[in-house]
Amino acid sequence: MRKMRAKVLSYVLVVLMIMSLIPVSAFAGGEAMSDEFKAILNEKGEFEMYSVVPKSEDDVMKFFWDSEKMWNEYPDLWFDEFSDDYKSCVITNSQTDESHRVNIKYIYDESAMALVDGIVKKIPEGEYNEEYDYYESYLFEVKDMELVNYWLNNGDSCDLISYSGEFKELLGYKNFRIDGRKGDDAPFYTMVEGFAPFSYDGTVYDVVNIGAEAKHAIFVPDETGDTPEELQAAVLKRIEEYIGKGKVKIVDYGTNPLDIMLEGYDASIESAQEDVAREQGYLAEHEGFIADCEASGDTTSEDYQSLIEQLPDREESVQQAQENLESAQNAKQKYIDEYNTVGGENYYLNEAVGDYYFTMAVGEAEYSFVVIKDSKRMITPEYKSSDVRTGITVDSTDSSIPLDTLISVDELTSGKTYEDIMTVLNIDNCKSFDINLFSATLDKYITKLENGEFKVSIPITTEFKDKDLIVYYVDDNKEIHEFEVTVVGNEATFATDHFSIYTLAEGTKTKENIKITVSEETVNEAIKNAGNKDTVVIPLDDKAENVTSVELPVTSLKKVADVKKEIQIETSVAVVTFDVKALEKIVKDAGANASITLNVDKIKKDKLNTKQQESIKDKTVEVVISAELLCNDKLIKEFGGGKVEVKVPFTPPKGTDGKDYKVLYVADDGKIEEIPTQFKDNCIIMELEHFSEYVIVKDVATQSGTNAFFGQRAVLRTTL
Repeated sequence: MRKMRAKVLSYVLVVLMIMSLIPVSAFAGGEAMSDEFKAILNEKGEFEMYSVVPKSEDDVMKFFWDSEKMWNEYPDLWFDEFSDDYKSCVITNSQTDESHRVNIKYIYDESAMALVDGIVKKIPEGEYNEEYDYYESYLFEVKDMELVNYWLNNGDSCDLISYSGEFKELLGYKNFRIDGRKGDDAPFYTMVEGFAPFSYDGTVYDVVNIGAEAKHAIFVPDETGDTPEELQAAVLKRIEEYIGKGKVKIVDYGTNPLDIMLEGYDASIESAQEDVAREQGYLAEHEGFIADCEASGDTTSEDYQSLIEQLPDREESVQQAQENLESAQNAKQKYIDEYNTVGGENYYLNEAVGDYYFTMAVGEAEYSFVVIKDSKRMITPEYKSSDVRTGITVDSTDSSIPLDTLISVDELTSGKTYEDIMTVLNIDNCKSFDINLFSATLDKYITKLENGEFKVSIPITTEFKDKDLIVYYVDDNKEIHEFEVTVVGNEATFATDHFSIYTLAEGTKTKENIKITVSEETVNEAIKNAGNKDTVVIPLDDKAENVTSVELPVTSLKKVADVKKEIQIETSVAVVTFDVKALEKIVKDAGANASITLNVDKIKKDKLNTKQQESIKDKTVEVVISAELLCNDKLIKEFGGGKVEVKVPFTPPKGTDGKDYKVLYVADDGKIEEIPTQFKDNCIIMELEHFSEYVIVKDVATQSGTNAFFGQRAVLRTTL
């Protein structure tokens, strides 16, 4: 098999290299410790090692060199002369030739260690290699659309295992970073294996001999046709359903994928044959020198003796080259056997429909694959990652997320950022988490999704058990965004499209919206109570809670219109008053035997359309209300020149005044128009001639920054 990329870590070579730098007197340990050496120790004079306690010296070296945190910070250190419990040793700084015996403090999390121990026990054992007397790495598979996700993100073979759903399921989706060490990348096969560290938060918990493989096969439905065009169309349909259109192209196809794979083996065989011929030539030349000496009677000189002593090495080199050739020939034959055996490791190429293979272009990169008809083996992966320490889990069906992406979570309990958030929220029973997602393949954080969303699940601890919960996000403008929480089992879940700091808190359970029907008797009584006043008031029952919908018969409204009075309808959210002209228009258009329904409810800012949201993104939105007037469920839009007054109860926060706020009319296309308002009796009052989306915002001219209001907020939507 042709090797395209390889990354190999050889501990033996590293050991020999560093040992060559250590002077004979390196471990004397009796000299005074320099300030430079003291700098690598903690206040107690201990060396802090971010790993579990090793069981052998080999473990120490693997844990050290497989820890980016340790290796990057201390590349010049060497460890020797360990105590029996591995909690002290002689540390040498190869740059300064200074050595001292010190105690080691191992830094790790007990629960994470137990978790890794359980995972490692579940990893299957690889196949036994009789030729070399060892167990090969068990290879987890990267299959179907998992492979497409890997290609889409230009995956390095060392990250391949992190794209395997099979492996991540075994991990319980925990955020252990696994890094492979060596790999092969052939036309229809990618593989990585070797010593892979289980690391979390910079600490190495184990180094395990495992790997992953990707057989370049994409599966299509059983009913797919057999022509190249039908196969290509089926593959593109599946890929585009998964990742969207225009991200990949199929640029070519051919036949006989087995022949292409065997080219790699033939190249290895040819190279091995050249090695045999070269070593045989060296041996023949060596034997010729010996024969010349013997022919001349020179059998006692040092040159002759040296030639005789070197002869076994030359013969061994020939034998080794011949064994390598035999191994290359056997490898090729084994590959062919596995290709021809049902269920064999390479049988997937034998399953290629029509013996076709295809070439996919992802940007400038190209990848070869075969197509196999098998509906049962089609996989559409979903993203999931769970934090070891907090148990917080993120999952998503959005295919733009690289499958190697890992969650990282820091629980905030102090610091300026935390204090700022607590000041804005002004709540007690809460927990704040800084949640991030990082892809090693892309070497960047995944902060926001363009179209999809993340589902975040937070384990419910004792203080939140059986409580009504809510999640808050405070943005850079100190505006509060609320996220609805659903309790599933023992987890609080919410949805978001981006990551930052989220605060889980005890909230007030939203009351069920209530609709009341006003009888003719009630309206008649209200007309009587109005007496000589201009307004007939339909009051809200003091015992009623969260009334958001009021229904009245048109016959009752006609009685109000006939006496030339306006009508005021109260809800739990706002007070709406229709003047005589508007009321007469409503009654005229409604007809007999109709009913009129006024709906008024608080809504979230994200209920506005995209253009509207974009137009107010830099404004501090305060109160959100949706109002509409219906006649027999049909929307009423025209009022014949009449007007409607809307009063929104509003208590300005400390340090502000009602005059600090204004109302904006935001059209569907995002255009903004300021509406005249007044503030009276703790209500923002506006008189409207037409109804659409209206937004109550903090006036930029009076906004004081740190004293901005972040409590109740609403968009006034009056569609009447």
